[in-house]
Amino acid sequence: MLVLGITDIHGGGVALPDIPGLDLVLIAGDITHFGDRKEAELVLNRLGLPDVPVLAVPGNCDGGGVSSFLEEMDLSIDGKIKELYGLPFYGVGGALAGPASTPRELAEEDFKRNFNVLEDSKDLSGGVLVCHQPPHGTKLDKALGFRHVGSRSVRAFIEKHSPALCLTGHIHESNGIDRLGQTVIVNPGPFRHGHFVLCRLENNSVSCTLERV
Repeated sequence: MLVLGITDIHGGGVALPDIPGLDLVLIAGDITHFGDRKEAELVLNRLGLPDVPVLAVPGNCDGGGVSSFLEEMDLSIDGKIKELYGLPFYGVGGALAGPASTPRELAEEDFKRNFNVLEDSKDLSGGVLVCHQPPHGTKLDKALGFRHVGSRSVRAFIEKHSPALCLTGHIHESNGIDRLGQTVIVNPGPFRHGHFVLCRLENNSVSCTLERV
């Protein structure tokens, strides 16, 4: 299965590249920049989404109307699980509070509650997690290159359930690929500047390459 992942569009971006053999598109939040459903619709139209399944979560800079729009379009996996290609895909949107106020901020306890909803559903091991907030203590959560600002709740969930892949974002300057146990974690960098990732999931293995339009 070939997956294209993007995050942090912030109302900008360009059209998605044409990838032969693509099976799925994942969007890890901040579709808009403090925008609502109208901006989200414009952004997704601008992306030129291919005729494959698309799954998404909202980011901290997405207003409440973005979540409603994703639900109505049947794209949301925020606090829910969808089965595709024999794998569970699940997600949690929003981010921890930062130095500036944003529309969708969660405390660690909120993340725990959202993850509890997922855990009540079914076995999540070997699936794919889409989470705007990166896990704490990795290469992908260093604000300004040195201070870890990721979520300890996200990290604990990954360590407990070992998803095959976690697509994250939020910290624009910490794009890259890392691992937590058996989980490959990737922040492709902001698609507002053309960054994306291609991930191939095959025979219980995951390989990812960072790309740019």
